[in-house]
Amino acid sequence: MKGSALEDFEHWYQGLAGRALLAAERVVLRRAIQDSFGLIQLNVLVSHRLPVATETHVVHRFDMVPRFAEGLSGQTLVANLEEWPVANEIADVLVLHHSLDYSESPHQTLREAQRVLKPSGHLFVLGFNPWSTWGLRRMLSKARKGPWAANFISSGRLQDWLCLLDFEVAEKAHHFFLPPLGSFTWLSKLAFLDRLGPALRLPTGAFYLVHARKKVPCMTPLRPSWKKSRLAASPVVPQVVPFEPNENR
Repeated sequence: MKGSALEDFEHWYQGLAGRALLAAERVVLRRAIQDSFGLIQLNVLVSHRLPVATETHVVHRFDMVPRFAEGLSGQTLVANLEEWPVANEIADVLVLHHSLDYSESPHQTLREAQRVLKPSGHLFVLGFNPWSTWGLRRMLSKARKGPWAANFISSGRLQDWLCLLDFEVAEKAHHFFLPPLGSFTWLSKLAFLDRLGPALRLPTGAFYLVHARKKVPCMTPLRPSWKKSRLAASPVVPQVVPFEPNENR
């Protein structure tokens, strides 16, 4: 992810629409992760200025961001979204906050998630929905800045990718049905859309949250191999003792 795109992304989130979207994302993630437990949680973020999933029951939480900045905590890693300096099968909970949207290779980022997550571990992917008013805004936008520079991968395509990587999708839902407007007046007038969308389960929310679990590899039990002897069984011949008469009789 280029530095200019990251700066545009961070700057956009400071606006009215960005703040409203981020607040909704934090609420959704907090509710989704509250039942997840474990030792290590890794949050793969686009920016350290936009933290999410901070209230969990996991013992240790780490963040990973694509660019270094002053003031990063000791629990923050800096790495490309496509290559993670993390050991295999170490995380119990893994959160991708728009990581696939801004990755130069979303498939590779998802493969890294599969590699790092423990079997039966929880994966939470949050991404922009192309089948929404936000996706329409991106399609009509000439300037690719802020969220309009994102990949906008559909939840259906993401679900197909997860199945190929031996994930089982536990839940998929769309959220935030307000249009990308910077007017507080219009956002207030259209607030009913944020109640109507979830009630009707419409797939037109600005973002989606997909919760998947990494499948546990099946263990094939080894059975003992009983080999038959190639030697034919010989019949048992009784021993014949010759009769000797007793001369003393």
